[in-house]
Amino acid sequence: MTSDKILKFLRLHPQEFGVLLVRRLNFFIVFLVAAGILLRGWNLGSPVLFRDEAESAINALTILEHGVPTYRYLDLPVYENTLTQPWPDSVEYEFKDTSYSNRGLAIYHGWLPLYAMAASFVIFGISPDNPTDPPRVRHDDTDMRRRAMAARSPSVFFAGIFLVALFAVGQALYGMEAGMVALALGTFTPYLIQVSREARYYSATLAIGTLCVFSLCLLIREGRWRHFMITSFLLVLLFHTHILSFAVLIVAVGLVLPRLLKLPVGKWKIGVLGSVIAAGIFPWAAATGFFDTANVIPMAYPLLSFPQDLLLYPRRHPELAVLILGTLIQLGLVLLFGKKLPVTVVKPFRSGKTVMVFLIAMLCLSNLLFLFLMPAASFFLGRLTLILMVPGVLLASVLLTANARAVMPRNPGIVVALVVLAGLGLTWKSGIPRKSSGDDPFFRLVDYLRNQNFNAGTRLYALPYDHLRLTFYTGLPFQSIAPVRKEFLDNYKGDIVLVEPLPQLMSISRDVLKHHALEAGEDLRNDEIQKWQVELSTRPMLEHLATSVKAVDPPLNPLPAWAQRAFDEQGSKPAPTNDSADWADENPALFRGYHVTDSVRFWQVFAYRFVNPEQRSGAKLNYASRIRSAHARVLSSSWIIYHCDANTTRSTKSVAEKAGGS
Repeated sequence: MTSDKILKFLRLHPQEFGVLLVRRLNFFIVFLVAAGILLRGWNLGSPVLFRDEAESAINALTILEHGVPTYRYLDLPVYENTLTQPWPDSVEYEFKDTSYSNRGLAIYHGWLPLYAMAASFVIFGISPDNPTDPPRVRHDDTDMRRRAMAARSPSVFFAGIFLVALFAVGQALYGMEAGMVALALGTFTPYLIQVSREARYYSATLAIGTLCVFSLCLLIREGRWRHFMITSFLLVLLFHTHILSFAVLIVAVGLVLPRLLKLPVGKWKIGVLGSVIAAGIFPWAAATGFFDTANVIPMAYPLLSFPQDLLLYPRRHPELAVLILGTLIQLGLVLLFGKKLPVTVVKPFRSGKTVMVFLIAMLCLSNLLFLFLMPAASFFLGRLTLILMVPGVLLASVLLTANARAVMPRNPGIVVALVVLAGLGLTWKSGIPRKSSGDDPFFRLVDYLRNQNFNAGTRLYALPYDHLRLTFYTGLPFQSIAPVRKEFLDNYKGDIVLVEPLPQLMSISRDVLKHHALEAGEDLRNDEIQKWQVELSTRPMLEHLATSVKAVDPPLNPLPAWAQRAFDEQGSKPAPTNDSADWADENPALFRGYHVTDSVRFWQVFAYRFVNPEQRSGAKLNYASRIRSAHARVLSSSWIIYHCDANTTRSTKSVAEKAGGS
């Protein structure tokens, strides 16, 4: 069929062409949403849950036990936050956790994602573990991965809602092309793929927050009663998902309040909106003790330096400043010199200026509220990225579409194809979830614990947040070592087992090893080189460890002469990992002035930031004296397990007998 015949067909059958176009667009939307869900759900059991995911998973398991998220699991209090609140009535613990109210209920995070996760556990047939004495590992490797899949599955569900809502908002703001571009960006952006598969509130926040923006668009455009009811319902859900995102949307509603007041019976509609929101929040807050506990959580803003910290995020993530300034500059130039430019260039920006300015205002507002409303323990700039993603993606979509309409007024949809192709390339390179080799050390640790015959009364401890991962995956009652009293550890008469990750070390160079081995007449195989790399890189740490404990396994044996020469030549240096960056760049409220560059220093400052960390670190650690009599088992350069045998040398009354009420 020639082009003339095609054009003639389109003129004679416009309805059939419209149906064909709609079908293709619908197919494209379904394809992108399905691709987004597939990317997020791929290999969902890997990697091992990171510390915050395990925290949420434990909270969800307490829902299955008690109907609400509580502060106890496996008969232990749950610790997840910076320590600030003393617990004088407890013999074992020096501090309470401020993530939980005085009534023992979780109030630091929203409940909706936790209930979604609890429902997923029920669907997957996963139930809370029961404590056993002596403790033992309850789950095999297959079950452990299934537990991770169950915890993460709700996030993939919310991701599907987010992608559909993102298209709807983009279309409502600036037309079909903007909706398609927003959907393509949402589908293939690696950050969005990552956070939408984690067992946290992130994916639910994106989904419900985007639905709130869409509902707000309908509120402004039509303002019918049902739009006010839907908006109020969604805002209540957002509050119970992520309070800061809720605050941003509430302020956004306030910004358009003058327009809403002009609607027919606008005052009544706004009154109903506020009443429904209040009814969905205040009874819950009163019942849980939310306001009482919220007052004792340290906020970030008193620890910041203004005005320079107003631009913390743009300095750390200049892409945001580029997007905002680029939009303002281009919009200003087009509108300023509009009379000298073709109408096709000016029209897209003139029609989209209100939307662009509104989205920029949302970005600036999110940044400002984050600075002044975020607690110090959560003041990581990555948390702000989550809030900025929806207005950021929408602004980028509108800007790309406006440029496409200006440059290619007849075929603006080509920008969608370009974004999809770029997204496919970016995702193929870095966004497709793959099985993580980082899982292996954790599974080796669990396998080691699985083969231990713990005695009755053994107390299991780990560094903060590692205890949550170990508890969730193994069913063992691991507790954070941070809040435990030194006196309790020193006087406890039963066994104590403490798990601690090894610091990351740089491997000795393969070439250096091979060179010195060949000089000594030894031709090392690849597996032998790897073995020597591990042994030599961890040797300085093991030498230091040997001065702190009774015995180290494997023992430190003399090195062959060639290995000693290789070690002396290169030594062992800190690994060039992300840990080398100062954490004050990511969370200045918590870490500024402490020079935190490794995981050990991180947990000490994070846990004790408000209770004098210098007096609780190094030789003054609460467990430093107890491990002097320990046998330390080192697992292949990944973990140290301190086995502190029963304390039979103390003549004082066992603290364990008093711990029952703690």
